[in-house]
Amino acid sequence: MYIFIFGRDDQLSKLELFQYLRRKRVSFSVKDNGFRYLIFDSLSNKDEDLLQEMINDLGGTVRIGKVIDYQTELTPDSLEKLEIYENKFSFSISTINLDEKEYGAIERTCKNYFKSLKFKVTFKRNDVKNDLFNVIDPSGYFSWNLNTGLELLIIKANEKYYLCKSIACFNPKINIKKDNQRP
Repeated sequence: MYIFIFGRDDQLSKLELFQYLRRKRVSFSVKDNGFRYLIFDSLSNKDEDLLQEMINDLGGTVRIGKVIDYQTELTPDSLEKLEIYENKFSFSISTINLDEKEYGAIERTCKNYFKSLKFKVTFKRNDVKNDLFNVIDPSGYFSWNLNTGLELLIIKANEKYYLCKSIACFNPKINIKKDNQRP
C-alpha cells in the first residue's frame, strides 16, 4: 500500500494524479480517499522506481509514503517493521487526523523504541501545528534527506493508524529551477 499526500488544492491534485497514472498505464485501486491524502491498496508496474519520477512530475503531491503497518493502535511491534539499517539518523513524524495527545503518545513510543535499540537519533519536530494536518514543510528536508533520515507518516483513517515511511518528497527547488528556465 502507498499513501499520497497533497498540498493546498487536494481535489485538483487527486485529478492530476489519476490522469498521470492513466497516462503511464499504471493500474491502481484506492483504499481510502481522505482530506489531502489518498491511500492506494495497490499499484502495478515498477512501483518505487515510478514513485520518485511521480513526485517530480506532479505539482500538487508533496509526499509519497509506503504503508508499513496498519492497526487500531501504534505499538513498538509496528515500528519493528520499519527495517532501519543505520543506527544514527534524523527522523521526523508527520501526521494526519491525529490530535496533540495522540501525536505526543506516538512521539514517546518512537523515542523509547529507538532508545531501546541504542540508536543515536536526532528528532526534527514539525514547528507548524495545523490542527489535524501536520505534514512537515518540504523545504525542511534540505538539512537532511530521505536517504540519510527517516520520516514517519502516520494517518488515522477508519479507526486505524497507518504507519508509513516516506519514500519520496517534493523538492520546491526543482520548481524554482523550472520556472527560471522558462522564457
